Amino acid sequence: DHGVWQMGLRQDRWKVILDVEADRTRLFDLLSDPGESTDIAPQHPERVQRYGRYLRDWHQRHHQRVMGPR
Repeated sequence: DHGVWQMGLRQDRWKVILDVEADRTRLFDLLSDPGESTDIAPQHPERVQRYGRYLRDWHQRHHQRVMGPR
């Protein structure tokens, strides 16, 4: 067991965090919320879908190399 697997991505003012194990994606607007206190994913489903897909694809391509064999 490697623990909680989270990945993040920052693009311009946006930061997305994907919890791979819980299949949960959080989104923050760093310009208006630099402390990342309010998850705005429900208000931006298209952005969450796009960034989440990118992170899941990256995870599928690189998981074995990063984590090693179980």
